[in-house]
Parts: sequence; C-alpha cells; structure tokens
Amino acid sequence: MKRGSKNAISPVVATVLLIMMVVVIALIIFLWFRNISGEVITKEGNQNIKLACNKVSLEASFSDGTLFIRNTGSVSVSGMKVESSDASGSGAETLDSFNGLGVGAAGSYSYSGPGSLTLIPVLLGNAEEGRRNYVCKNNGQTVA
Repeated sequence: MKRGSKNAISPVVATVLLIMMVVVIALIIFLWFRNISGEVITKEGNQNIKLACNKVSLEASFSDGTLFIRNTGSVSVSGMKVESSDASGSGAETLDSFNGLGVGAAGSYSYSGPGSLTLIPVLLGNAEEGRRNYVCKNNGQTVA
C-alpha cells in the first residue's frame, strides 16, 4: 500500500478544520444564549424597569386639540407615545412637545390626532451601554 495518496486529507488539515468547526459552533451557542437573556434596564437603583412601569399612574384628558396629563404615580416619565384610532385605522407616534413629567407634575400639550387616544409612558433607565428609554407597553391609559 502506498503512503501519501492524493485522495486523502492530511491529518493536520483535518485537525484544523475540526477545531474551526468547534469554535464556530461555540460562538453560535454563546450568541444565542446572550440574545435569550436580553438586555436588563434598571431604574431607581437596581430595580428592573418593568417593575417601575407598574408604578406609573397618569390622569389625562383631551379637548379642543389640547392634551392635559398629570403624573400621579411614584416614577418620573421621560417620554410619551400616543396611539390614536378612528374609523380609518390606528397609529402610534411620539408626543413631540413632551419633555417629561416628574412625580406629581402636570402639563398641557397640543395634539391633533383623530379618535380616541391611548397614552403609553416611556421611562428612562440605565443599561450596560448607558441610559436607554423603555416603553411601558402594557401600561397605556385611554383618554376619552
């Protein structure tokens, strides 16, 4: 039997290919687990921002193109999204003139949206990359 047949892969090349495959698979698994855990945003010390959303409470009214909002909760609100709906459909947008509401603060804002409104608070929290906004999707308040 002849050694050095041209039809086979050398043992060195095979070993390098196996090591590269293991590294790639390990990297894929690492990135997959990293995305599962998600980014943690905290507010008020080390409290998860999702728990801080439960502390948001708003009183709001809308008339003649003016939206009145009072923060009656125990957490300051840094932004506000407005979902409006009518017979033609629905849409969401950020309330541009909103500069935040501290605890107990109130403000009036011009808004020309149609139909009924749902206010969705946005909180500012701390993440690994710095300060980030978090939209409290389940804490919307409908304004008649």
